[in-house]
Amino acid sequence: MEWLSFGEGGLFVALFRTSNPALKPSAFESEGLVIGERMTVSGTVNKTGILLICTVATAAWAWSRFLNAGDPEAAISSVGPLLAVGAIGGFIVALVTIFKHAWSPVTAPIYALLEGLVLGGVSAMAELRFPGIPIQAVALTFGTVLREGLSLRDPYDLPFEQFVVDSWAAFGRTYDPNPDQRFLEARKYVNTTAEMETAGLWKPVVRGKFILRELQWPTTQREFPYGSQCTVVGYPLDYFV
Repeated sequence: MEWLSFGEGGLFVALFRTSNPALKPSAFESEGLVIGERMTVSGTVNKTGILLICTVATAAWAWSRFLNAGDPEAAISSVGPLLAVGAIGGFIVALVTIFKHAWSPVTAPIYALLEGLVLGGVSAMAELRFPGIPIQAVALTFGTVLREGLSLRDPYDLPFEQFVVDSWAAFGRTYDPNPDQRFLEARKYVNTTAEMETAGLWKPVVRGKFILRELQWPTTQREFPYGSQCTVVGYPLDYFV
C-alpha cells in the first residue's frame, strides 16, 4: 500500500495504490451498458436490511447450538465446524464477488449467511471466556447498522460526524488531528473547513499548559477539568506528560 502526494498550484492531490484486487482501477470501470432500476437510498437500505437479516439468522442459529450444547467442550465442538465453514466459505465467496461483480445479487446473500456463522461462532466461543461481553458487542454492531438510513437527529448531526471522522483520519495519517487545509479544499469538505475556521487548531498538550479538545458541536478547547479527580487518585495532571 502506498500513498503518493504532490501539489500543483497549491492543490493537494493524493493517489492511492494498493495490491487489493477489490480496489484496483479496473474494479471501478464499467463492464458495459447496464439496463435496470436506478440505485436509490431506499433501495440500498432495503437490500442492506435483507443482508442484515441473513447475517442475524445464521448468527442466531450458531448461538442456539452453542446454548443447547450443555457443557463447554460440547459447546465449542458444536460451533467450531460452523466457524470454519463460515470463514473459508466467506473468503471464497468474497473472492468470487470481487472478480465477478454481476454475480453479486446471488453471492451477497450467501456471503451474509456465511458471515453470520463466523460472527455467531466467534462470539459464542468468546462467551465462555468473557460472559456477557460478546452479546453486548454483537448487539451494538447490529444496532449500529440498523441506525443507518434513519433520518438525522438535527441539522448539525452530519457536519459533526464529518468533522470527527476527518479529525481522526488526519491523526491516523499524520499523527496530527488537524486535517490539512489543502486536502479539505481539494475534497470540497466545506463543513469540516468551516468548523476548523471557527474552532481553530487542535492544540497539543504540553507540560504546564493542559488543554482539552471537546468534540461537541460547536467544538471547543479548554483547560483540563479533571484536576480534582487526579488529586484523589494521587496522580497529577502531568503524570503522563
